[in-house]
Amino acid sequence: MDIQQAEEQITEKVAQQVIQQPQIQQNSQDIQQDGQNLKQDIPSEQTMDIKKSKTETQKDKMNDELKSQLQSQQQSNQEVQKNQKTNADSRIDDQKTQDINEEFNSQQEDQSRIVKNINSNSNSNHESLKYANVLFYAGEQKSNFGRSEYIGQIHSRYKNYKVLEHDHAYIQWIFPNKYQSKFNNSSKALSDDEIEIFMVEPLLAKRIVKSYEIMLDFYGMSIKSYITGELKRNENYKERYEDAVCGHNVLRIRRILTSLSNLGFRKYAIQLCNFLQKEIKEGDRPLRNSKGDYLYAWQMYEECKDKGDEKVLENNCFQKIDQINRESIFFTMGLDKQMQESQKIDLDQSPEEIQEKKQQKKSF
Repeated sequence: MDIQQAEEQITEKVAQQVIQQPQIQQNSQDIQQDGQNLKQDIPSEQTMDIKKSKTETQKDKMNDELKSQLQSQQQSNQEVQKNQKTNADSRIDDQKTQDINEEFNSQQEDQSRIVKNINSNSNSNHESLKYANVLFYAGEQKSNFGRSEYIGQIHSRYKNYKVLEHDHAYIQWIFPNKYQSKFNNSSKALSDDEIEIFMVEPLLAKRIVKSYEIMLDFYGMSIKSYITGELKRNENYKERYEDAVCGHNVLRIRRILTSLSNLGFRKYAIQLCNFLQKEIKEGDRPLRNSKGDYLYAWQMYEECKDKGDEKVLENNCFQKIDQINRESIFFTMGLDKQMQESQKIDLDQSPEEIQEKKQQKKSF
């Protein structure tokens, strides 16, 4: 190859490079532009943080709105429940007020009728003294010794153990019987005419049961069934047994047993004897030290097993056995309510006890 041909080839290659140079530059520019676009498509850390912050802000805002809605709904529900409870309480209060008013009106009517009957059968104030126990229980006369209180005031002593223990004048009034008290000459022995009134007057019968409940609580006991007279321990029975079922309270219990037997609550007297005997002899025997008291003061009031027992009971109650066994109007008035109360089933009752209660209800 000569020199001229070599130069031509070099010139041709240079020309080709010159022609390709703009394309190379364009390709380079395109690559740079793509790089910039790519950088724009890939967010920076700052951009990502900003977006993340915006997203979290939106979530927080939604959560706050949701919480606010829930709180508002809860407040609304609480308000509705409060209104419902208020309305229910109001209805209960209205019913209680109505019951109290009806009870009060009924008591007023009973008291008026009792007093009217006594006055119609008495020619003088002196003769009305024969009904001192009835007038006291009707709320027309105070006990006339010691504190000198109406029956309602004495009933308000419920659980006031100190007063019940140290006042010795009230027990003869709330549990009258047919013999004159040696400890309270101002109290009156129960007359046959008074017994007849106590037997048929609902107000007096209910108040006798109230008196009995107050004294049972004082001794650490309570009524389990108003129909049968069955008893049970109170939670504070150990303390009350130790403080109250002893000393002069032994004779108080005897007075209660006698009075119950005189006034148509013979089954209550029997159940009290049964319960005392059980607490003396069975289980942990919390009244084991009262065995002598039972034999001396209470045993004669337990259920009679023969004619001999009946004679002993008659001598202590100053009544014949057929009179003693009569039942107060208490056991026939409001019978459905009494049965509902007495048929409440405790969780710790055995199937045998539940069946026994059902049998009691049928037999009654």
